[in-house]
Amino acid sequence: MKILTIDNNNINIIAVLEEMEKNRENIVIYRNGKPLADLTLHVKKDRITPHPAMKEIKIKYDPAEPLEQPPCKEALLR
Repeated sequence: MKILTIDNNNINIIAVLEEMEKNRENIVIYRNGKPLADLTLHVKKDRITPHPAMKEIKIKYDPAEPLEQPPCKEALLR
């Protein structure tokens, strides 16, 4: 993780972003000696691979099958 200090001088943000992309690292931005913001790379998420906690869930029915009429509903329709 790199540290970038902000002052009144102009910073070349394009050069900072290119270095960040090349080195694949995040940057902490400081102003007046205090951390102001975290600059992180955008990571595209894989929507095909399930989350590790969700892998354990097993659905034991077909969610697309038609619903049955509950018995109380049939009694009300008579």
